[in-house]
Amino acid sequence: MDVSEAILHRRSIRKFLDKQIPLEDIIKIVEAARWAPTAVNRQKTRFIVVTDDDLLKKIANSAKIVFYKQKHAAQAAAMIVVCLDSTAWIEEVGAAIQNMLLQAFAMQIGTCWIGAFDRDFVRTLLKIPHIYKILALILLGYYSENPKPPPRLELGKIAYLNKWRNPILKPEGSILPKSGALSIFLTKHLTDTESQLKKSPLAEPKE
Repeated sequence: MDVSEAILHRRSIRKFLDKQIPLEDIIKIVEAARWAPTAVNRQKTRFIVVTDDDLLKKIANSAKIVFYKQKHAAQAAAMIVVCLDSTAWIEEVGAAIQNMLLQAFAMQIGTCWIGAFDRDFVRTLLKIPHIYKILALILLGYYSENPKPPPRLELGKIAYLNKWRNPILKPEGSILPKSGALSIFLTKHLTDTESQLKKSPLAEPKE
């Protein structure tokens, strides 16, 4: 699969099939993380692949946003627990995770990056040393849904050429949903954010 195609079509999956993933395929996904950039090549990120059903259920039960349980975590065929040495850069984790998400998608394996879970519980359960921060859970599973692309701001609204607010591309129109509550909410949120930036004393730096 072409990398551009993978970037454009990868989605976070929250509905998985009840089907196991071969360990060799999971290893290939983690191998992609191994080749992510790392500061001074120190390679401080660590990965725990969880395939045991009992462990998966226990970790899934800890995946909550306040009182909202992330039920899709319990559907995952496997998880990758991503840890980072406390002396390392968090940017390394982002690069490693993105590599895994794209590699999995290229193999037709769905993923979901979860950051809301009980880290203390997972640390104890998996016997993770305290020198390591637990950054994320990556759910893995064959997907049973094909989510539509989420709304994105145009490139001309987020990327500038040579100076602030000089669009790299002229805006051609919005790709936000044209109707519905989601469209109203997102349009208001993005408009409010833009207004706040304009009012900020840092919005127009002095030449």
